[in-house]
Amino acid sequence: EDTTFNDLPKVLVGRLCGEAVMQGAQIFAPGIAAAPYSMNQGDLLAVYADTTDAVQRGGVTAGKQPKATDVVIDTSKSVFLGIGRACMNRNGMFGKDPRGIGIEMTSRIWDSPPLSGWREDVCMLQSFPAAFTSLLLEPKSGERVLDMCAAPGGKSTHIAQLMKDRGEVVSCDRSSSKVEKIQQLATRLGLSCIRPTKADATCSVERGTIERESFDRVLLDPPCSALGLRPSLRVASNSAWSASRSSRLQADSLHQLQLYQRQMIRQAVMALKPGGRLVYSTCTLNPQENEGNVAWMLRNFDVQLVEHPLASLGLHGMSCPGLEDDDARKLFRFVPGTLLQLQRIDTNELEDVDLFPGFFAACLQKLQ
Repeated sequence: EDTTFNDLPKVLVGRLCGEAVMQGAQIFAPGIAAAPYSMNQGDLLAVYADTTDAVQRGGVTAGKQPKATDVVIDTSKSVFLGIGRACMNRNGMFGKDPRGIGIEMTSRIWDSPPLSGWREDVCMLQSFPAAFTSLLLEPKSGERVLDMCAAPGGKSTHIAQLMKDRGEVVSCDRSSSKVEKIQQLATRLGLSCIRPTKADATCSVERGTIERESFDRVLLDPPCSALGLRPSLRVASNSAWSASRSSRLQADSLHQLQLYQRQMIRQAVMALKPGGRLVYSTCTLNPQENEGNVAWMLRNFDVQLVEHPLASLGLHGMSCPGLEDDDARKLFRFVPGTLLQLQRIDTNELEDVDLFPGFFAACLQKLQ
């Protein structure tokens, strides 16, 4: 156990796996990208994350006698995560059906307790942004609410609880498997007002899957560049980038995401009753996807920004073409490092806490 990581055989895990490890997770076999041929179950290993996701799964990292075909740990393209112990041999990691914990972390660059599955019988853990957007929506008992990009269902179930499980929450995703996960979560939490629905948020109203002007409140938290999430191991390059699968990003990709989100915004406004409330939120810091889309909404639809009692939290939005300072002050922008004064439940003392990834929210009303 006293061996330094420089003396240990090295393994590479994928970028998303690395981000999970930084949040306290163990390393499951499918997340391992490369390992030495000589590795055996029980061996201590130095664990690195491949920030480029360029290493083909099943690669070989250098052992005591490096070969030309070995994967070399390039510190400019990888991040050291800590030391782990192999829970299976190499064949188990890269066999036909790899599953289970492949490497158990014994020490990390910093400690973070794993929270996956914690107290699932009594609660569901949420990040601050997820809870914040539901509070901005202010759903009321008996109302009809649309959650356009709902999977895995955390916001929908929170909304249903705020409504005291009275009314209807239509929770949409275009994937059948994700719709099923929403149903499973609603069942586990004992909520009956949620109606999981398979629907494409870019065209759901135009195709008739979602009824026009039939919802009191609409929440749109669309796919975005996720540039506010942390920890993050993404890097810039000249390649195209997808928020869910790749580590690479370029300016044109961000612009395409903005246009993609606007398709969903159009459907959201169409689904909302006159006088209804729309909350638009993202987990990115990119102004194009945030203030830029709000300015576009104000230009193209009969909507207005709503001043909200929670406006004292976080930072104001940024001014941009089509968005004046007065409107920007009605927006919510949070960046890592933003401090929020909270009261501790054990001592009742006030304490400044940095809870935030980067995220953005806007609260709008559809005019009569």
